Amino acid sequence: MALSQFYCNALEYITCWAAFQYGLYDIKKLQPLAACQHVIVWLQANEDELNSRHSHLPTVLQVGHDLIKADNFGSEKIQNRIDNIEEQWKNLLDLANFRRRRLMQAVDFYQVEAAVYLISLFLLVCE
Repeated sequence: MALSQFYCNALEYITCWAAFQYGLYDIKKLQPLAACQHVIVWLQANEDELNSRHSHLPTVLQVGHDLIKADNFGSEKIQNRIDNIEEQWKNLLDLANFRRRRLMQAVDFYQVEAAVYLISLFLLVCE
């Protein structure tokens, strides 16, 4: 397994070197993959922010539940607000998961596209 990986890496290195030497390498073909990598970093930072805020959410909701148990005069509005916050939080997490799935699909697509491009460069150099 390690030997085949070595040959794949060597082939990719030689292909890139030859493409640069002959002026065949088009960096624009690989830009979408680099852009996806930047978006992944942004998405990870966003998910970290959500996770850090999530630890505070139960504490805030517990205060609301305590007010409802104490039969506060605004219990109905407090309960509506708690339900609204929980629903919005669930929607936010669902949206973050959906974006991650779509981004990973895009990364897979662009990785295949980049691999096909590098193979076509290799075949062109070998001719």
